[in-house]
Amino acid sequence: MNSPRVAFILGEHSCPSETFIAREIDAVRRQGVDVCVFALRGRGEQGAAAVLSPAARLTSLLWLAARPRAFARGLACALGRPSPALRTLRKLPAAAALARGAVRCRAACIHAHFAGEPGTVARIAARIASLPYTLSIHARDIFVDNPALIHTIDEAQAVAACTRAAADRARSLARAGHAGKVHLVRHGLDSAA
Repeated sequence: MNSPRVAFILGEHSCPSETFIAREIDAVRRQGVDVCVFALRGRGEQGAAAVLSPAARLTSLLWLAARPRAFARGLACALGRPSPALRTLRKLPAAAALARGAVRCRAACIHAHFAGEPGTVARIAARIASLPYTLSIHARDIFVDNPALIHTIDEAQAVAACTRAAADRARSLARAGHAGKVHLVRHGLDSAA
């Protein structure tokens, strides 16, 4: 039996202030899930993460252009939100690269850490690749003014918030019927280990 695969998208892999993400990825892998890690920033390979470089984004746009239905889904997702269209449209190349990477690694789902840029990229990539996505929200990303945030939460299959305040905020932003997908999942170290 094949283990499930998830494509994780991060802003930057191995960021010193985000070691909790590396611990989470290790824990998910210990549960038997195959994780493909992608990062929006960095140079080349960063440890176990494939960085969505400018070259990867360009070739992925060409890959996407050869798939008119997927291209239309991604474009509609990028342009169909209240966020300034140009700002969201600029995320289409990264979303195409993530969608292509998720398809190549045969991911069953995309998971984004942070609701800002990684969440928006995951939302568009999931639409392109016809995959579900999940989202982890942390701190600043849930409390900033981001018009696309409501849609990122509403379209996610599930949302994990690391604090009660973040979970409450996400639930308050979610439209009717979507607040139940927000779950409180605290970060921490296993003191028994």
